[in-house]
Formats: sequence, structure tokens, C-alpha cells
Amino acid sequence: MNKKDILKELKWREIFSNITDEEKFNNICNQDIGVYVGFDPSFDSLHLGNYIMIRILKLFKKYGFKTVAIVGGATGMIGDPSGKSSERNLLSEDVVKKNVEGIKKQLEQYCKPDYVFNNYEIWSNMNVIQYLRDIGKLFNVNVMLEKDIVKNRLETGISYTEFSYSILQSYDWVKLFEKYNVAIQCGGSDQWGNITAGTNIFRKIYGDDHNACGITINLLTKSDGKKFGKSEKGAIYLNKEYTSPYTMYNFFISQRDEDLKKLFYFLTDLSQKEIDNILNKHNLDPKQRIGQNELAKIVVSDIHGNDEYIKAKDIAKKLFEEKYNDINPKELLNAFQDVQNANIKNNSNLIDSLIEGKLFNSKREIRDLINQKGLKVNGKVIDNENYIFKKEDAINKSFFILKKGKKNFYILNIK
Repeated sequence: MNKKDILKELKWREIFSNITDEEKFNNICNQDIGVYVGFDPSFDSLHLGNYIMIRILKLFKKYGFKTVAIVGGATGMIGDPSGKSSERNLLSEDVVKKNVEGIKKQLEQYCKPDYVFNNYEIWSNMNVIQYLRDIGKLFNVNVMLEKDIVKNRLETGISYTEFSYSILQSYDWVKLFEKYNVAIQCGGSDQWGNITAGTNIFRKIYGDDHNACGITINLLTKSDGKKFGKSEKGAIYLNKEYTSPYTMYNFFISQRDEDLKKLFYFLTDLSQKEIDNILNKHNLDPKQRIGQNELAKIVVSDIHGNDEYIKAKDIAKKLFEEKYNDINPKELLNAFQDVQNANIKNNSNLIDSLIEGKLFNSKREIRDLINQKGLKVNGKVIDNENYIFKKEDAINKSFFILKKGKKNFYILNIK
């Protein structure tokens, strides 16, 4: 593969946003150069938004580039002001350290870069005099004030801490260049200001013939304008302790038809022809959700393994058929982790329990649903308003699943 052809692929995938110097990029591609992507340790697990950047690094690796993932053990204690309208709450050193370890493990598992680097190694032994003399003098405040990441915050205010973020990120790049010959930095389109700050420093240190080149990618947004990677309850995490494989599977199964093409472009390494073939089959009968099923299979299998994908698909089938007792209780609760919970007493009356649990506003509403066959407990239609919740009838003798109408579910915990 010709290294420079990666730009063609980034463009047909509609991922490419901008590049600091395409001619320079093409010229340095014949060298043994590296590319890096930074990951912010704001939590101890990456999410689907980060997964896009993992895919980018894997794509560069496929084209023969050396790949480096940098985890911001130092910058994570400052906070990137990019895209933020107000000052971040700073994380403690212990929390950042825990987050860094979690993210490093995930990068090594999913991304397999040539190097995973914690930028705390660069900054931990540097004193403030050295920072100001050797690094601070390279940055022109007037230029920094013109960067959107700073300019957009001047009205509401920005601390010197966050103002310094791009200085740290820029110098990270210089050190990675010295250590691993990393000439390319890749980041989201909101990182353009930080990346160009880095190329300016390369120019001051190495002159106009420096090798540094920055590439930004488009942020993945859905057809409704919302940022991809979040459910109604928040981010879809790669750690299954935070987001179960079933929840991730269901997230992809629920995507809109009009978003499928972009999602395949960003989240898979399928060729353009393979993607077109899937979408053509999907469009013949959209109700079969062929595209969503294929996308879920690819991404969930890549992140959690094929066995977890098959298990998630099986859970989805049993949930559709309302065969709750055929599902492991823990996995069943994971599948319903986003629904409202209420506590009920053993041997309590259904109507009284639902009113006490504040799941319904009136007894009449419950009776009307019962008469319309619109209320189910553990998959069975309730036709008797005197139904009693008994512990021996509960799933795992601990909870019931209440279904109201066609789509509303509740977990009732026996207490």
C-alpha cells in the first residue's frame, strides 16, 4: 500500500476534515514516520466517540505508518478548553492516574498501537523555570489569543491553566517526534487550534523544513444533528461493566436508516463496494434492518468478541419473544438498566403497588390498561386487577418485569 493513499480513503469515507500541508504530508510518507492520536483520561473507560479515533489509528497502521497513542496523564489534570464554554472541574491526581491505567489497557486491547505513551512522563520532572524558559518562550500570546479555542472563551473567561493546555499538547508532539519520529498528529476537527499551535512550534525549533503535519477528522454526527456515541442515558462505553454488550448491540440496532452509510464509513474497515452491497440489500426491505444488524455484528464483535455479540443477539430475540426466564438474571437486568425501577412488597396487590411506586397516576388508568390487555408482568397478560405479587413468581425470586403498552418497561424489585 502507498502510504499517501490513506488521504484518499479518509476522503471517500467522509472522515477527512483538514490538513496543515498536504504537499508536506505526501513528501514525508516515504520516510519511517509515526502518527499519534491523543486520548483524554476524563474517565477510566473509552466510549464510542473514542472508538472512531481507534479506527483512525488502525487505518494508519494498515497503510504502514508507525502508530502511537498518547494518554494525557498530565493534560488530563488541566482539561482541554476546546469546545467548552466554561472552566472544567479539575480531576484529582489519583482519579487521573486510575483513568489513565484503564484507558491504556483498552488501547492495548482494541488499538494495538506500536507505542502507548503517558504524557505525564514528559511533564512530571519539569520545574516551572524550565517550562517558562525553554517552552513558554516559544509561544506568542497574541497568536494564542487568535485561536478559536481561546477566543471563544474570552467573554466567559479562561484560566491560565486551561490557556496553557495547547502549550503542553504542542510540546508533547515535539517530544514524540524526538523519541519515536512521530511527524503526524491526528485529532477531531475541534483540535485544529491545538494542532496548528504544534506545527508553529516545530517551525520555531526546526525551521520551515520541519516534518510536522496535522490532520483533523470530521466529528461524527447523526442525521438529527446530535453527536454520535450517546444514548438517552449517556455515553456508550467500551467497558462492559459500564455499558453491557447487549446495550451496545441495541444501540446500533436502533440507528436510523439515513445514518447507516456514515456509520459504516466511520466505524468499519469495509471497502466502499462492500458497504454499497450491504446498503443495497438493506434498501430492498428496510424493515428487516439488514444494515443495522450487520453494523452491530461488526462493531460489537470487534469490541467485545463474537461470543458476546451472539449472546447479545440471543438476548434481543428472547426479549422480543418476552421469554425473560430464559435469560440470565444479571444479563436481563443489564438489558433493562435504563428503565425506571420501583420497590414492591411481597404478597402486595398489583394496583396498590403500582400507585405506591409512583408508576401510574391513578387506579383507573391501571384498570383501563388491564381491560385493554395492555399490562404484562413477566411476559404474561394481566387480566385480573386483584393480581398479587408473590416472591416465588418473581424472576430469580427478586424482581418482576412490568410492560405497559408496547414499549414502556419497568423493573419491580421485591423488598
